[in-house]
Amino acid sequence: MQTENVHLLVVEDNPGFLSELLEWLNDFGYQHIETATSVTEAKEKLKTPFDVIIADMRMEQDDSGFAVVNEVKARNLSSVVIILTANDTVSDCRKAFKMEAWDYISKNMKGNIFDILHESIQDAIAYFNRWGNIQNEQWIAENLETLEQNYWGQYIAVINKTVIDAADTEETLNERIEERQLRLFLTTIRKIGDLRSISELIKLPESSRLGLAEKA
Repeated sequence: MQTENVHLLVVEDNPGFLSELLEWLNDFGYQHIETATSVTEAKEKLKTPFDVIIADMRMEQDDSGFAVVNEVKARNLSSVVIILTANDTVSDCRKAFKMEAWDYISKNMKGNIFDILHESIQDAIAYFNRWGNIQNEQWIAENLETLEQNYWGQYIAVINKTVIDAADTEETLNERIEERQLRLFLTTIRKIGDLRSISELIKLPESSRLGLAEKA
């Protein structure tokens, strides 16, 4: 994923800071940017997928940034959330990372805060382009037996430790993800199962799909 392809949602209620932030993001090369000035508006915007969400902490409520993180998790969205706040505290920072926000950036940091934000977005892109989603990978490994029973020989798409779709080919699965407007940014695609000998296949429990096929 390149900078010009990243879809950003900026949630910020300070008009002056929002205007300056948008100017910098445009200068950095981001071409797909939408804004919201409240958690309520952000929830409405999240009906459309975003790769990265930049959320102010204190808007209509003191923990608005956390409310955005919770909404992303509740909807199983494949989005990176960066908390950007002028009222930074150690406790908020610890909570942000416990809630699996990508970053927590103080507007009071020394240097150019916009450079720091841009670097954080680029780090997220580089990390997931190279490594994918480790949590999804671990979840697949831990639940492989169940996944093999349900999706043997298929490609599955996993977001936030949840199988959101499956198909016989990777090409078909990618097409479905595009149709559903899901970003591939944090989506893990894996093929379940490999070739086994006939003797091993005989020992496997009967697939629920096979029973349905016989009844049909």
